[in-house]
Amino acid sequence: MLNATAMTMAERTEEIRLLRALGTKPQQLTRMVCWETLTVTCAGTLLGTGIAAASLTALGKAATGQP
Repeated sequence: MLNATAMTMAERTEEIRLLRALGTKPQQLTRMVCWETLTVTCAGTLLGTGIAAASLTALGKAATGQP
């Protein structure tokens, strides 16, 4: 997750510069990045858990022969 966040921040340097030029405070940028990271992490966790549960349920039924 840290690597994904670091890559995102590296790709968004122009946007961050623009926000700073428009008067955004460093604390506001930090808060924005934290909320974005939290949102993406939660969405990924929920999606990943759902996919894993569905896959494991199907695999378990196939392995035990239950319909």
